[in-house]
Amino acid sequence: MLKATDNAADVIGYRDSDVADADVLKKLKDDYNWPLTDPDTCYEYDEPEDSKSLAAEWSAASSKYLSQAQLIDADAAAVRESRQKKLGNDARKRVSDKLATARQLLTDSEGKTKGNEVRQTLTDRINEAQRLVDSGSYELERLETMESDLQKAMDEVNKNMEE
Repeated sequence: MLKATDNAADVIGYRDSDVADADVLKKLKDDYNWPLTDPDTCYEYDEPEDSKSLAAEWSAASSKYLSQAQLIDADAAAVRESRQKKLGNDARKRVSDKLATARQLLTDSEGKTKGNEVRQTLTDRINEAQRLVDSGSYELERLETMESDLQKAMDEVNKNMEE
């Protein structure tokens, strides 16, 4: 059980706003805080029947602990996935917002750059970003890279227009 609670320690403190699905976080917190109570202690002077009964209770408790540990592990994994989805969705929103700005820059820069190379690069980045946004992907690294690439292309067009 200790291993399971350690496994969840990095995500148990998340707030609802930190994840895409607050229900998975609630489930983790409910399972994490599940009241575990140990059976009575067995003493050497107990009657054999009492000892057998306590052994059975400890065996049942052990099964409950194992089941609860498995639940907590699964819940923690679901929270991590939900967190990734939230971060990815936020990044996809940023890329989507940047697309509107990039399209406006493309329109505003028409005829104002030396050659069309930087505008073509921006057009290519816009198309790539739009495909990624449309895919529904929440792969954070890909989205952040696309956001950066789109910004670089926009910066190059702005720089070329100033020259």
